[in-house]
Amino acid sequence: MMSKLTALIGLARSGKSTFSRGWEEEKDPDGLTRLVLNCDQVRLALHGHRWIGKAEPMVSATYSVMINALILNPKLHILLDDTHTTVSSVRNVLNLDPDAEFIYIPCPVEVARKRAIDTNQSDLIPVIDRMYDNLQKLCWYSRHHWKCDIGHRDDYDDFTVNVENIKLSIEKIRSEVKRVKEYSDRAVK
Repeated sequence: MMSKLTALIGLARSGKSTFSRGWEEEKDPDGLTRLVLNCDQVRLALHGHRWIGKAEPMVSATYSVMINALILNPKLHILLDDTHTTVSSVRNVLNLDPDAEFIYIPCPVEVARKRAIDTNQSDLIPVIDRMYDNLQKLCWYSRHHWKCDIGHRDDYDDFTVNVENIKLSIEKIRSEVKRVKEYSDRAVK
């Protein structure tokens, strides 16, 4: 038995960490101990900064080891407080736990940009724009997944970023992950 895994989806400055703090304090309906993890914790612990590009491989490896170790504890409900705005990041979560839940924190891109400016983090604006672009790709994925990583921006520009489109894409990715796992399980036998 493994821990329960939930991952957030949302832009930088969308309110994910505010949501996480409230979530962690709530009583878990299954009686599990709630634990929030995010890459920023690892970055701060390793090098004390929000982002250093050269350090990201170490951050990613450390974070992955943490999650893989903690997921073995059946008494935990782990919330991954990261953006998960790309198809590959959703797939990575589902590879850890094909039954993982996702919670989308909706926030208009203009609001996220304004929050970045209001908190003296205007350097996040291009990051927020890129994340929004990725969210559009994620919403687009359930219908046109074969082009997702190579499609042109015009192909998915009009896809509405909303909870229904995100759910459809997550379910498509979940079924792909389960199909691959079933195939590899049969191949091993």
